[in-house]
Amino acid sequence: MGENAWVVVDDREVRAERVGGAMVTLGVTDLDVILGRLAAGGVGYGPVETYGNGVRHVVVLDPDGNSISLAEAPAQ
Repeated sequence: MGENAWVVVDDREVRAERVGGAMVTLGVTDLDVILGRLAAGGVGYGPVETYGNGVRHVVVLDPDGNSISLAEAPAQ
């Protein structure tokens, strides 16, 4: 892993209903720019959540129900 890379393991019950669907979380910088590019390409995404630690998080689903999450850490 790099200095700014991490792996998220999610064992919450809410994921059980989607067994077989992949979930990947990528740490990104400048989340707003990425979301603008997704929207311009016609790719929809869920609401942006901001966690208590300042991390901003959003989920993008593909037509098969696989998800990719984008997470931006707060500025240091």
